[in-house]
Amino acid sequence: MKVYSVSYNAGTGGTWLTWFINQHKGFQNYDIQFNPTQLDWATYDDLMWYYDEADWQTTVKNNQWNDKSNVVYKLFPIHNYYAIDRDIELISASNTISLIVPYVNEELKQQFVKRNTVAFNTTVERSVLNLDYTRIACTSSDPERNSYSKYDGVCAVTTIDIGKLLMCNTNEYHQLLKTIHCDELSNWKQLCANYRDSVFTVPTR
Repeated sequence: MKVYSVSYNAGTGGTWLTWFINQHKGFQNYDIQFNPTQLDWATYDDLMWYYDEADWQTTVKNNQWNDKSNVVYKLFPIHNYYAIDRDIELISASNTISLIVPYVNEELKQQFVKRNTVAFNTTVERSVLNLDYTRIACTSSDPERNSYSKYDGVCAVTTIDIGKLLMCNTNEYHQLLKTIHCDELSNWKQLCANYRDSVFTVPTR
């Protein structure tokens, strides 16, 4: 069983990305549901590790994960590893081989800002700052600014420009495939379009 985790800040499509990875061959292909009031996708407990409530072995048993399938999970209640005091302990306990970190750069940035401003009931300025902080925290070449640099030697870290992926950028998708060692989904572009059509359709009030 190869174990991966999507480590992310809210508002960067991390839940959907967890599910999207889970649709590939070798994973268990769990379902997802859309919440229109929050403009967001939600997964069931099958893709979650409630790390404050259960250890890894218990989570594997409860979620019926097994050695025949690969696993990709999201952490709960905090979704990004670097904000957890026991981060390296948890990575080691779960044998997580790679953290997959989505960020927003220029592609679809305006759409993410608009969506996050509504979904989190915040200002445009705050939404922009949060996205920029998240991008720097995982892509900066300065280890003092890159919060994921401390995992060098612990596990691999793959950053994914979620805007590019959602716009069906083949290179970005293949970077993800290289990390999870999977072949293309035949409908991957349609899955990305479904995200765009649902999440970026901001309701009028």
